[in-house]
Order: sequence, then structure tokens, then C-alpha cells
Amino acid sequence: MSSTLEEILEAAEALERNAGGERQTAAIGQGLGLYRCSRPQEIRDIRVNEACVLLVLRGRKQLATSSRSWTATDGEMLLVPAGLSFWLGNYPRSSGVEYRGLAIRFGADVVELFRQLYGPRMVVDAAAGRWHAPAPAAFLEALGQWIAWSSRRRLDDEVARHRRVELLWLLARAELAGHLLTAAHASWRRRVTELFELDPAHPWRIDEVGAKLGVSESTLRRHLQGEGQGFRNLLEEVRLMVGLTLVQESSMAIGRIADAVGYRSQSRFGERFKRRFGMTPSTLRQTRLPVPAEGVAESPGEFSGSGESGGFGERVTD
Repeated sequence: MSSTLEEILEAAEALERNAGGERQTAAIGQGLGLYRCSRPQEIRDIRVNEACVLLVLRGRKQLATSSRSWTATDGEMLLVPAGLSFWLGNYPRSSGVEYRGLAIRFGADVVELFRQLYGPRMVVDAAAGRWHAPAPAAFLEALGQWIAWSSRRRLDDEVARHRRVELLWLLARAELAGHLLTAAHASWRRRVTELFELDPAHPWRIDEVGAKLGVSESTLRRHLQGEGQGFRNLLEEVRLMVGLTLVQESSMAIGRIADAVGYRSQSRFGERFKRRFGMTPSTLRQTRLPVPAEGVAESPGEFSGSGESGGFGERVTD
């Protein structure tokens, strides 16, 4: 691992140590997540509503869609557009050194602020989509500075927003931001899920959501059907995706996570979670625990599109 990656990891671990309870949840809400596992993780049917960069600090990450697959190792990143559905694998080194990675999320507010500051010209110039690339040195330097700053000071939403605009600008300058800027006009699916994400535990009703979006219940239902979406399915998807984030990025108890995302019982949450992602929240959380002294088993080979966790298809590299 390079010295820059080591510095980012040290700063991220300091933020993690200092981020207890509400502070840790705040860091997640500000678009930054630190991932770890001591055993291989394979998670199916993930769908992200925000564009994100998945940076590998140590280990190997695989991402597969219905037709393509990419692999990233130390210092490399995967650039994921908003709305993408995919299978994901995180693999520690076979020597027993745990996997560590970062997710940097660029919400619609960050992308819009970038457009306002830098205008359509830079958006057009950055439009060529790249899925996989080494992280530029300037990007890593700015990311490390943000994480180190956050580990020592009070977390601030506005600072986090402008830091992510800075990171987006550095990627755009390197012609790597295309996929992160492609969410153009908000679909009805996007508008509804953004409301759900504000409070996933709320007992949302379609008439209530329609009123907030300025349309009738029947109009909203028609718009969603036109996009092939169902109201209840979207609500459960958001609840499970927020739950997945909290299982992976926080130390919150599984029962509290279930309550925080709107499930009346932990067992019901675990059942729905396993049906969607291929493992229970507790099983996924256990992959983050230290392995016995003899080390971790050899990590699997390249994505094959089969197995208990499910898959999408044959591997194609760019």
C-alpha cells in the first residue's frame, strides 16, 4: 500500500474511533463510508440512488452488472452512476489482512452545486463515462485532507458538501466524472425515494407522498407505473438499502437498525434483508470481525456469475 493510502486509512480509522453513535451516523449522512471485512463479502441486488466512488484502500473489490464486471485493487476506484443495480464482492488479502475501502457518495445536491459553480461546459467535457480507474493523486490528497479534518473537528454538513464538490471537480478535470454527472432530470422514482430516505421508518402513504410532490395519488401512481415502479416496492428497497449502509458502516445494533428503517421486528428485517442481499444482517456484520490467528481462507477468484450470493452474468473488462 502506498504512503498516501496509508495516511487516508489512518485518518479514516481515527474518524471511525472518534465517531460514536450519532457522530458516526452523521458521517454516513455526509456522504462518507468506511468499509472493512476480515472474511469475503458477496452482496447481491444492491441499488444506489446516489452516484458514488468506491475506493479500495486494501484488498480487492468486484462489481458486476447484468452484462459487465470490474475488479479494483489498492488505490483503484469504481465510479458508479446513480440508479445502478449491481452485485458486489469485497475480498481481504489471503494473508489475513482485512479488506478496507471507502465509499464517497455524491448526492443530487452536490451534483447540482457542481453544475452551478462550473457550468455546463465542464459537465460536457467530463461526460465520457469511466467505470474503473486508478485514483488520481490530487483526488487522494484532497480526500485525505477532508477525512483528517473531519476526524478532529465537529462534522459540518456544508463543509462536507463543498468537499465533495471539490472531489468531483478533481475527477472531472481528470475526465473521470462522467458517470457521476449523468443523472439529468429527476425521475418520479428518484423523487419518491429521496423523500423516503429522509425518514425510512416513517409509515409513508402514497397520498401523503403525492401531496408533498404536488400531485394527486392517482397521478403519482400512474407516473410510477409508467416507470415500471411500485410504491411499496420502492419503500422496502429504500429501507433495506439504508439498513445495508448502517450494517456496513456503523456499529449500531441490528435491532436498532431494524427499528430505524421501519421494521417492527428484527426477525422480519433479517428475513427481508436475506431475501434481497443473500445473507442476514448478522452474517454480514460477522464478516467485519477479526479472523482467528490462523488467518482467512483464500479469497475466491474472479466473478463467475454463480453461487449462493447470486450474480448477473459473464465477466467483461474494459
